[in-house]
Parts: sequence; C-alpha cells; structure tokens
Amino acid sequence: MTKLFYEHKHAAILLLIIVIAVFFRFWQFNAIPAGLYQDEAMNGADALASLKSGEFKVFYTNNNGREGMIVWLDALAIKAFETNPWVLRLFPALAGVLAVFGLYFLTKELFSVKVALASSFFMAVSFWAVNFSRMGFRAGLIPMFLIWSFYFLCRGFKLLILRINSNIINFIIAGILFGLGFYTYISFRFAPVLILVYFLPYLIKYRNKKLWTGILLFTIAGFITALPIGLYFLNNPGDFFGRTSQVSIFSADNPLRAAAFSIATTLGMFNVAGDFNWRHNYAGFPLLFVPVGLLFLLGIWLSVKSFKFGEKFFLAWLLVFLLPNILSTEGNPHALRSLGAMPAAMVFAGLGLVWLYEKIQKYFNDKIKNPEFSTHQSQLKRLKKEVFLALIVFLVFIAGYEYNKYFNRWAA
Repeated sequence: MTKLFYEHKHAAILLLIIVIAVFFRFWQFNAIPAGLYQDEAMNGADALASLKSGEFKVFYTNNNGREGMIVWLDALAIKAFETNPWVLRLFPALAGVLAVFGLYFLTKELFSVKVALASSFFMAVSFWAVNFSRMGFRAGLIPMFLIWSFYFLCRGFKLLILRINSNIINFIIAGILFGLGFYTYISFRFAPVLILVYFLPYLIKYRNKKLWTGILLFTIAGFITALPIGLYFLNNPGDFFGRTSQVSIFSADNPLRAAAFSIATTLGMFNVAGDFNWRHNYAGFPLLFVPVGLLFLLGIWLSVKSFKFGEKFFLAWLLVFLLPNILSTEGNPHALRSLGAMPAAMVFAGLGLVWLYEKIQKYFNDKIKNPEFSTHQSQLKRLKKEVFLALIVFLVFIAGYEYNKYFNRWAA
C-alpha cells in the first residue's frame, strides 16, 4: 500500500510538471513572440512550396541551408491549421513538452525519481528551454530527439551491464530516434561523439556479446534512418560544411585567441553573462536563474566527486554539446547553438537540489533520533515540515520568476 501511494504521488507530481510545461509553452501562444523571425518565415515559405510541389527535401538550401524536418513538420501543421504564424511554432512547442516528459524517464533511469522530478521541473519552467520551445527554429527539436534516443539506449545498455535481460527493441528505437536527429539541426552532428566518448569504453570493459549486438542494432537503425541526408551531404559537401565553416574558430585570424574567448564565454554563460541576442535570451542575463545556476554548479561538483554511470554520462553530454559553441566565433555565448547542452544543465541543477534537500532532511532526522534531543522532538518535526514547505515555496518562486522574465519582461 505504501509503495502504491509512493508511486501515485510521484505520478501526480509528474503530471503537474507536464501541465506546467504545457502552460509555459502554450500560454498566449499566438501573441508571444510577436510576428515571425526571418528563419521561421523561411521555413514556412519552404513548407508552402513543398506542399504546392509535393517535393519534400532532406535539406533546404535557402537561408544558409536547413535540415528538412522542421519544414516537413511546418507543412503538416499548415495542412491542419492553415497559414497562421503560430502554426510554425506548434511542433517545437510540442517537442518542448515531450522533452520535459522524456527527461523525467531518462533521469529516473540513471538516478532517482526525486532527481528526475526536479530536473524535469527545471526544464519545464526554464527561460532557456521555454524560449526555444515557442519559436519555429529547427534547433528547438534537438532536446527531444537527444533525450528520447538516449533514454532507450541507456535503458538497454544499463540493463545489460547489470546482467538483466534487456529487450533488444530498446536499441532499435534508440537508433531510429538518433537517426532522425540528424534532420533537425547542425549541432546534432556532435551526438556520435557522445556515443564514442561514453559508451565505447563500457563496450571494451565488459566484452558483453549482447551489448555489442545492441550497439550494432542501434548503429544499423540509426544509419538507415539518417542515410538519405547522409547521401545528400555526400553529393553536396558544400551544404554540409557551409554554415559550419562560416562561424568556425579555425576561420578566425587567430584561432587560439578565438578558442580561448569561446571557452571563457561558454563556461560563463550559465552563471555570469549569457547570450546578448534578444532573440535567444533576456540579453546578457545568465542562461540559468541565479539559484538554479548555483544548484547546477553543485550538481557538477557532486557528479565529478561520485563519477558513477549516470554522472559520467551527463558530464560527457554537457561537454560534448558545448563544443558547437566553443568551436564557433559568431555571437558567443550562443544560447541556440548550445541548446543541446540544456538538458544536462537541468539534470545537474536537479542533482544539486535533491542532494541539498536530503542533506537538510538527514540533519533533522538524526537530531530526532538522538536521545539528547528527546525534549525537542515536536519542535524538530515542525522544523522538518517547514523545510519541505520552504522547498515548495522555492520552486514556486523559480516558476514565478521565469514566468515574469519571459511573459512580462522579455515579451515587452
């Protein structure tokens, strides 16, 4: 009965978080942001052209070139709801909600229910996540595909490492979702680096035939899914390197100085100074609200200290998906280009919050059990309850701050 109540309580909290995520992504959806940005309008124009001609491309060359998925989804939305500006933002908003939902399952798989709930809550309300969920940019699709593909991959991988039978379908689904990610945005191309950096050492260490079979199936499924756009780039290498070469640090007059500047601004964007482009951020503000940013730093410290399976995975995730920002010179720090790192940032903040809360709870539990404090039992129990209430107030404060920052201050 206790276990059932425990599970229902967490399901109710998750449902509340999803409701919050939906609210933050769809409230005043047709009014904020006002009008369309050039990139969104170009996506819509290509979608209309594709609907008219019946030709849907894996890569659209207009506007510096864009992978095709956002145009396909825009075409589907236009077909269903006709030509309204908000229609071009529908699927990124839905992807934003699914990313919050997926982050819960991924983080629960690698850590605990509490960390999963905290991480998904931070993503649900974060200005960084909300802003790109409410724009029709192709980059807004990245978090969802990363999260869900790695959820199925980590689930299959972890079960086999623990010698628990894993359904091979986990690896196939992961591969399909991973392959689809290449149709979203340039920075997804760094995802294979995370596979090599993180999973290859485990394959070598455990020498498990089922693990190798799972990764082989993942690779085949991903390869087949991504094959059309891969063939396109093979025949059109200029489209593959075009935008990347324009903003690369290697094209700068002094690559070393450019790299040093990129590293400094990228590391500082979480807590010191964020993107100065109003389209991407409340100009100059850190990408994480100060308390969340401090929890993020605490989570990183705890992860480096522990360095277990989950901690190593998200540390690798963060570092790999900061590379698109570090290796670029244009507009650093760049909130959009580093969007792939955002889920990992939310997880570290979640780790920090849960560790801090449990540390305080443990302090009061130890005092309550200590015979020396028997005369203060009622007072200690009351203080313990007040800590829980303080946590709720803190989370409401975070949500309120982020709401005001986006819907009032930034929207104006």
